[in-house]
Amino acid sequence: MPILEFLINPFSEEAKKIVKSVEKIPPKAYELAFRKISLDYKDTLEYDESDLISFYLLFNAALLKGRASLEAKTVKKIVALIIGERIRKVISQYGYSKGYDYSFISRILSQLLEVKLVEELEIPEKELRKLSKSITPEEKVRFAVSWRYLLKGKIPLTNAFIYNGYALINLKELIALSINLIEAKIENYFATAKVREDEKLGLLSQEISKISNAEYLSKYALKVAPAIKSFETEVKGLKEEYFPPCIKKTLLGVSAGSRNYAITVLLTSFLSYARIAPIGAKRNAKISDYLNDISVIKNEILPIIYQAAENSSPPLFEDQPTEKMNIIYHLGFGLTEEPRLEDAGKSKWYFPPNCEKIRREAPSLCEPDEFCKSIKNPLSYYTKKLMREGIKVKGKIIEILSGEMRFRQKIRAKIKTEEGNRYIVIIKGKLAEKILGKKGTSELLGKEFVFKGRKVGNKILVREIE
Repeated sequence: MPILEFLINPFSEEAKKIVKSVEKIPPKAYELAFRKISLDYKDTLEYDESDLISFYLLFNAALLKGRASLEAKTVKKIVALIIGERIRKVISQYGYSKGYDYSFISRILSQLLEVKLVEELEIPEKELRKLSKSITPEEKVRFAVSWRYLLKGKIPLTNAFIYNGYALINLKELIALSINLIEAKIENYFATAKVREDEKLGLLSQEISKISNAEYLSKYALKVAPAIKSFETEVKGLKEEYFPPCIKKTLLGVSAGSRNYAITVLLTSFLSYARIAPIGAKRNAKISDYLNDISVIKNEILPIIYQAAENSSPPLFEDQPTEKMNIIYHLGFGLTEEPRLEDAGKSKWYFPPNCEKIRREAPSLCEPDEFCKSIKNPLSYYTKKLMREGIKVKGKIIEILSGEMRFRQKIRAKIKTEEGNRYIVIIKGKLAEKILGKKGTSELLGKEFVFKGRKVGNKILVREIE
């Protein structure tokens, strides 16, 4: 099946020509527009011109309420989710056969932005190896785009590797950037289009008004494009599939009555502890006890919190800009706009509230699943699921706590990660012998390993060593 441009880019030149040539809107286009905003909508790659026109019907129906209306924001988010899901499906069906076809992906997404393969830039192999430490293909750096695209997207420019004017990014980042650009194109259409109302467009506008709330968008994202929404809210070092329902709902945005509590109190505390000290955090802890790099806060945690605030209805910072300072205050840096590691402890680093308090303060967030029955705190939900899977930590041995050399080998040592987190690793039997050989335990000081195992408190019971 040929893949036409407007399948994933309703604003391509070909798409614009088709829309401009339409004299009478086909009934199927209206039918598709109503279906696209339904929770029962199942998107496919089987399309025709009516599919394209249905997008414009949604844009114009939303514009009847105003370019800055909640209806306009709702349509922008829904269309971005649909396009994101289509991109994922196109890549899965046509760009994957025992591995990703990066040339195909580059060609398809070049409909939205100029994309090059990293190999085309002739980057030294030594530099490329630094960028491709991850084991998953989606996180390998394979693509290059102009750094200016990042200004329109949600990838922090400070995180990007820039080479000769190109930002080097992975597949996940490329898909996210493509979705960001679709949203920007929709906003540009809202700013320039002129709409004439007709009866059917008015009815469509009324339906959009009925669903223009954070709760509906949350359900829509989880049902229609769960893979895309999951990626959009991904935080480095965290597994969103293990997040409790209340956190997933908060990430998608909440309504005015619960915004402050959900974003500032619940999400801020949950993300920070889950990312920095998920298990065994000491009482009255400070973030600086676990981190030596403030970029984890600035580039990983705060952007996700701010995105959830933007997803809310209305966006939290539009009418409460000082709430940004309150978020940083809850992270323990005092009442400031710029968190600094040396300021950790100026206020309390708030721990996630218990489920009982969440039900009382923000009942709309609490939609428990089966796993919630044995849980009293959202952080426990995450850590219990995480512990079932096990963790992988790269760290340097900084202290030998004990080493039994006679019968069964056992090493108990303290390690430090690149981010400054400290763990105790317990290595037994053949694994201990593997790293010791005929050496004494003291010779392990300063050595770096990748430890895989089960986490209990601040201890890692090591199952495998790299």
